[in-house]
Amino acid sequence: MKGFNLAPADVWRCSPPGPGEARVAVPLCGDDEAALAVVRTLVRDAGGEPVDGGGLERAGLLEAAAAFAAGVWRQGRQPGSVFGPVASPVASPVAS
Repeated sequence: MKGFNLAPADVWRCSPPGPGEARVAVPLCGDDEAALAVVRTLVRDAGGEPVDGGGLERAGLLEAAAAFAAGVWRQGRQPGSVFGPVASPVASPVAS
């Protein structure tokens, strides 16, 4: 199980988000569905929003993505600006 380690501790010391405010996205990687369910609840209770990142084999990719985002952030830019807004959740490809 991997989770909670990408946001600095100061994030969790802030006031919880109000209605309509963005919650801290907390990527989770794990292979045990029962453990993931418990951690998703912990994330929500802490004011975050769990984001499924796949199995534990993807945890290294999560670390690399975090390092990339931190580099963008250190330049004074929002990491999300690199990828642009998402209009809607990505749908599964449809066979044609």
